Amino acid sequence: MTPQEKKSSTQSQRVGFFSRIDYGSPGFRKGLLKALFQRFSEDCIHFAVLVGGLVARTELLDELGVQIERAKQEERTRVETEKRELPKQERRPGETITSIKTRVRNRMLHTWAKDLAEAIPSLKRNGKAVKIYIITSPANTYDGDMGREVAIRLHDLRPDITYWDEGDGRFPLQFRGEHENIDFRAITPIKTPWRSEYYSTGPVRYVKDKQRQSSQDAPSLWVIGCAGVTLHIPQGDYKRPILVLPALNRLKEVHSAENEIGGCVVEFSTESIEPKITTYSLKDLVAFERMQIPDSPHATARQNMILKRFSKGPQTIGMLDRALPSKRSTIEHDINAYHEQKLQPSIIKLPASEKYDIDPRFWEQELQYAMSEREAFSKNSFLAFGCLHAGYPRVQYEWFVDVLPQLILKHDINLLIGAGDYVAGTKHNLVARGEVFRGLNNTKQEKLAAEMVLAVIMKVFRIRFSKIKAKEWRKNRSRAKLKDMVERALLSFNYWQGNHDKWALDESRDPLDTFNMYLADRVRREIISLLIAGRFPTLYHSDLDEIIAGKIVFAPQHTLSSGLSLCIAHPEMGRMTPSGRAQQTMAFLDDGQIIVLANFHVGVALQEWSHTLGERVTIQAPTITSGTAFEDGKNKRCDVGVYIVNVWSRNGRITCADTFFAGPARESMTELSSENDYKNLLADIAKREV
Repeated sequence: MTPQEKKSSTQSQRVGFFSRIDYGSPGFRKGLLKALFQRFSEDCIHFAVLVGGLVARTELLDELGVQIERAKQEERTRVETEKRELPKQERRPGETITSIKTRVRNRMLHTWAKDLAEAIPSLKRNGKAVKIYIITSPANTYDGDMGREVAIRLHDLRPDITYWDEGDGRFPLQFRGEHENIDFRAITPIKTPWRSEYYSTGPVRYVKDKQRQSSQDAPSLWVIGCAGVTLHIPQGDYKRPILVLPALNRLKEVHSAENEIGGCVVEFSTESIEPKITTYSLKDLVAFERMQIPDSPHATARQNMILKRFSKGPQTIGMLDRALPSKRSTIEHDINAYHEQKLQPSIIKLPASEKYDIDPRFWEQELQYAMSEREAFSKNSFLAFGCLHAGYPRVQYEWFVDVLPQLILKHDINLLIGAGDYVAGTKHNLVARGEVFRGLNNTKQEKLAAEMVLAVIMKVFRIRFSKIKAKEWRKNRSRAKLKDMVERALLSFNYWQGNHDKWALDESRDPLDTFNMYLADRVRREIISLLIAGRFPTLYHSDLDEIIAGKIVFAPQHTLSSGLSLCIAHPEMGRMTPSGRAQQTMAFLDDGQIIVLANFHVGVALQEWSHTLGERVTIQAPTITSGTAFEDGKNKRCDVGVYIVNVWSRNGRITCADTFFAGPARESMTELSSENDYKNLLADIAKREV
C-alpha cells in the first residue's frame, strides 16, 4: 500500500451494501454474490453490510414443512416396523411431534447456514478478513424469525460474518477527531410492505417513522434494504441523505416496487457531507443468464445442441424436433442417456408438464456469470445542474463560478449538462415585487446566465489547455495540432430550455436566443484572446466555429461518445411528494439511457432497468438558488448544488454508475442584498481563478 493510499484510507471509508439475496427462493443466485463481491474486492471496501433479505422465509417454511412430514413418516414407519419385528422390551419409544419438529428445524437451520457460509464469498483487505455484517428484516415477507436464526448460526461457521441486529442497525465509522460522529443507519421493513407505483414511497416512509420514534440524532446516511430499487436522495429536502438498495436475486414477484438487481459501494469522506455512491447493475446478467449455459464436457455434440436450445426457455420434445436436425426418437434417446449418465448441468422434466428444462439448482448454485474487466468499459462523466435562475438575489453566484470548475477538474469531467431555467424571468411581476434585481429584463438575465456558464467553461479551459501545451506543443507546433489542443481542452456543454426560459415566448422571442448567441460568441472571443496572448499561430475562424458548434449544443437529445443516448428535459409540473415520481414518468415516456431533468429544486438519482435499453440512469438536478419567495410561502426547502455522475457501459448498455451530490453548506449560502452587490459581482465574475 502506497503512502498516498494510506493517507487516503484515513480520510475515507468504503462500505459495500447488498440486500435481498433471498436464500431458499427460486431467485437465489450464488453467482450473483460472486459477481458483486468481485466488484467489492476491486473497490477495496473496508466492510460489507447485508441489509435485509438473507433468506426467503416463506420458501424455507415450505421446505421445512416437507422435511418435517418426511421425518414424521419415517418415525411412523420405524415404530410400525419395530412392533412387527421386535419384542416389546426392545422397542424404542415413539418420538413426539414436538420433538420431531424441533430436531428437524435445528438440522435444517444448520444446513441452510452451512450452504450460505459456502455461498457468501470471503474478502481480504491488506491481508485481513473483511467483515460482513448482517441485519435481518422481521417482516415475514423477507427474513422473519428464520433469517435471525440462520444468521446467528452463520456467524458460528464464518467468524468474518457478524449478525448485527434485526430491523435496523447503526454503524459508526472509524474517523478521528471532529469527524468521529460520521455514521450510517441501515433499516429494513418490520412488516409486509404495501404495493406502490412509486419507488420512494415505502423507503421514505420507513425513514420518517424512524425519525419520529428515535431520540438519537439523525445518521449521516440512511440506508434502506429490501426495496429492490436504486435511489439516492441527497440532504436538503430531507435532513439526511437516503440510499435505497437494489436486490441481489432474480426477482420473481413484486412486493412493493422492485425493479433493480445489483449492489452499492458507498464512500464516506471527511471532505464532504454527501457520500459518493457507486451502483453496480447486475440485472443484465440475470436477464440473459440462459445465454450462459455451458457445454457439458462429457456430452455428445447432439446432447450439447439440445442444451443450447434451453437458452430459449423450457422445451417440449416437439419444439426440439422442429429446431434440431435429429429425429424425435433420437432426441428422446439423447435426453434419457444424458440423464442416466448424470451429466451437468442436469436436465429435468418439469412436473405435470411435457416440458424439459435445466435443473433449477444449476441456476441457483452452479451458474457462473461472465464478468468483464473494467478496462473493457466505456466511461462517460458529466456534471449536471438545473434551475440556475440568474436574476434572483439568492442564487449562489460565487459558489457556481468558483466551485464548479474545481469539481470539474477534480473529477475529470468532460461534459457539463444544463437542464433548463437559466433565468428567473420577468413573469408574475417578479421585478416589481423585488424578487428579481431592478433593470434585469430577460435579455440581461440571459447574458448574466451566459457569463456564469462562460466563467466555468473558460476556467476549466485555461487549466487544461495549459497542461496539454506543456506536454505536447514543443513536439508539434502546427495549426492542426493547435486545433486538436483547443478541442480537447474545451468543455462540452449540452443543454436545453426550461419553463422560465420559455416565458420569453410571451414577448415573441425565442427562448434562450440571447443566451445561445452570447455564450458562443464570448467563448470564441475568450479563446482567441488567450491564443493571441500566448503567441500561438492564428486558428482559422471556421475551425474554431466548428469546435464551438460541436461542444456547445442546445438540444433535448444527444448521443454520447460511448454511444449511450442522453435526454435533457424540464417537465412543466409542480414538485411531487414521492421523490423520483417525475423521473419515473420521464423514463416511461422517453427512450434515453441517461436522463437529466430539473424544475423541482430537489435532487434525486434514480436507476431503472428496461429490457430494450438495459440499465437507465435518471438524474433530477437540484437548483442553484437557495430559495424564492414563492417557495418560502409554501414552506418548501431546496436542494442547492449539482450532481457529478460517472457512467460505465459496454456494448451500448450501462453496467455501473456512480453519483455524487455537491453543494454549498447551508450556513455558507449568501443572498445579494442590493443592486450594487449584483453589479460588483457581475464585474468580478469572470476574473476569478480556479
